[in-house]
Amino acid sequence: MFAATACVVAPDPLTEQEIAEELTYNQRLIQSMQELPDGPLTLAEAISYGIVFNLDNRIRLAEEAIAQDQLNFSRWSMYPRITASAGYSDRNNDFGSFSQSLLTGRESLELSTSQERERTESELQVAWNILDFGVSYFSARQQANQVLILQERQRRVLQQLAHDIKDAYWQLVALQNLSNALAPLAQRLEDAIAQAEAIERERLQDPAQTLTYLQNLYNKLSQIESLRESMIAARARLNQLLNLPPTFNTAVVAQEVDFSFSVEPVDVLEEFALINRPELIEATYQKRISADEIKKSIARMYPGLEFSVGYNQNSNRFLANEEWVGSGIRVTWNLMNLLSGSDSVDMERARAGLQELRNLALNMSVLAQVNIAYVNYEQAQRQVDLTNRLAEISADLQNLQSDAFLTDSASELDLIQADLDLLLANLRKDESQARLQSAYSQLKLTTGEYSFQELPQTDDISVLADYLQSLGI
Repeated sequence: MFAATACVVAPDPLTEQEIAEELTYNQRLIQSMQELPDGPLTLAEAISYGIVFNLDNRIRLAEEAIAQDQLNFSRWSMYPRITASAGYSDRNNDFGSFSQSLLTGRESLELSTSQERERTESELQVAWNILDFGVSYFSARQQANQVLILQERQRRVLQQLAHDIKDAYWQLVALQNLSNALAPLAQRLEDAIAQAEAIERERLQDPAQTLTYLQNLYNKLSQIESLRESMIAARARLNQLLNLPPTFNTAVVAQEVDFSFSVEPVDVLEEFALINRPELIEATYQKRISADEIKKSIARMYPGLEFSVGYNQNSNRFLANEEWVGSGIRVTWNLMNLLSGSDSVDMERARAGLQELRNLALNMSVLAQVNIAYVNYEQAQRQVDLTNRLAEISADLQNLQSDAFLTDSASELDLIQADLDLLLANLRKDESQARLQSAYSQLKLTTGEYSFQELPQTDDISVLADYLQSLGI
């Protein structure tokens, strides 16, 4: 029957209904993991939402929990092996035998039996192999270091998540500051376009002049639409990081920010990064794992010494003692492990050497990242000064165009152009400030400053936000 069943197994593709049901289930599951904010978010609240609801962060937390469970499970392999067995046997005739003399070849005993046809037997044995214990001990140490590695990866995910949320947050702040001015300006452009198209249809002016005017109006309207698209994209990016629906109208608080950051010299930042970066700490734990792998390879070359003791019971009435306790010592030696042991050790040492080279390359990469982030931060500071000055100049020009328009010495297109230039100049100023925030955050990220090691283990957004504010985030 089992063979026949095996023969009829065939691929079973999903039906459209099953796919639809799986999609519905996933959507419900995602919605159960979401919590919509009831108002504008501060930066600390936005990062707190990300910590609690971001799916990548949840994956890392689940991986860390699984690694901890694996560590707990691996400890059991170091304990003695305890086995219990019981059985029943029966035969349709007697188990009989006789003896034969080796000298004469004659039968020395009459046919006899020492075993019942029907009997039960049971055994409870405790055995402990010292070699298995040693290998299991090193494996458990490796698993413990793997838990620490996943903790560092979780810390890295939190640091990257906080940086990404900061980046998206300040970009949305910059665009949100202009949202109130976009709609009136767009309406003015649309009204001007309608008037110009009417003039062009009725040929009231030179067609080339009218078409050039329309071209400029449509270019300005296109710029406004690009700004709207940028706002939608920035909001969608922030929603993704916070595990919110893509179309949710997330609002952020336009906080007053002090841009006079205090930054240490680059050599101090380099030293700090080499001490605190999660990747470098992870690499050190990986070196421990490689060292223990070498020790495991050496241990497998030795013989195994096993101690055992057990309780036995047998219902055979021909036995003088139906219950007894047995003990023993056994030595086993896998000679193939002995022959291949040196090659195994050489291989693990080569892997450890490779890991050492990777660590050195990672150190150099971290130093380069710190220097690049430091240069980007300095450039972002200079860009803020430039865009602030450009915004001031654009404001002065807009005032001049407004006065000129009132005296009919400037056209409406000139005024719209000045208004749009001022809007874009303010946007560039806000964006440069957002880039400065992002550059400063990137500098913190490359140095591993925010450790999150004392992060409260709670899903309370307000508690997490208070903690983040205490860190200066």
